[in-house]
Amino acid sequence: MKAKLKIIVLALCSLVIGCDFNDVPTVAFILSNRLEARVDIRLDEDGGDEIPFRNGRYEVVVPRNGQLSFSSLEPLLAPHEQIIRYEGGSPVPAVGVGKLNPVERYWWAFGETVIDGKTIRLIYAVATPAQISKIDTFAALGSKTIRKQ
Repeated sequence: MKAKLKIIVLALCSLVIGCDFNDVPTVAFILSNRLEARVDIRLDEDGGDEIPFRNGRYEVVVPRNGQLSFSSLEPLLAPHEQIIRYEGGSPVPAVGVGKLNPVERYWWAFGETVIDGKTIRLIYAVATPAQISKIDTFAALGSKTIRKQ
């Protein structure tokens, strides 16, 4: 009986140690090389594409004009880990990670547009700290806009 109990306890311990209860999906933002611009990601339930899921992660490929539309923004709104890099492979640091270098480009997350309780647009930018004040991050958002703090 003791031998069976030990086997059951070892099996349960192995199961618990092998499980990652904090597993969240990864979203990789892949930017056009040298991109410096505002990035608008819009909800278009009728005509937008699905966010591609490749190699075990969501991939958001940001074109030079910074404009994208998807049929669902759920992968971006749900808890996730982020990878931000240029298509050539160079990483782009997110603001809030360490001290800002005045000449380095960063990924800035500005907020979202919410109408009738539904997020319809996410707003980001890729810029140096000096350039960020020149990027119009909230143009034409409308009167029903809520900015997350």
